[in-house]
Amino acid sequence: MDRWTVLVTSVGTPIAHGILKGLREMNEDVTIIGIESRAVTAGNKFCDRVYQVPRFTKDKEGYFKHLNDIIEKENIDALFSSHPPEIYLYEDYSKRLSIPFALPSSPHYSRLRNKEASYQWLLDNGMEKYVPRY
Repeated sequence: MDRWTVLVTSVGTPIAHGILKGLREMNEDVTIIGIESRAVTAGNKFCDRVYQVPRFTKDKEGYFKHLNDIIEKENIDALFSSHPPEIYLYEDYSKRLSIPFALPSSPHYSRLRNKEASYQWLLDNGMEKYVPRY
């Protein structure tokens, strides 16, 4: 199998740690490039290289410029987004990326990001036992 290079976003987040660990455990022929708005995070140690990029919430244009520069420089094969708010960013700007990227796909995704809406949906669909009681 050829070596492949992946980019993982927001490597300082708990979701990224799971992605990074899974990539390391499943395939030794992978180069992991991380990006993060902070210079040092716990996720850095799982990456072969880490780039500091601007926060997408403050500078979308700068974020995408850095992202595409890294994709080109590192010959990235695929991107794993690991920060939930980025999901909406990539949906809005998917035409700016020249590589495949992993995102959750579900008609329930927006509802699942809202606990109250999730609980109401469970109640409306006869799943009361899954709604926590405090």
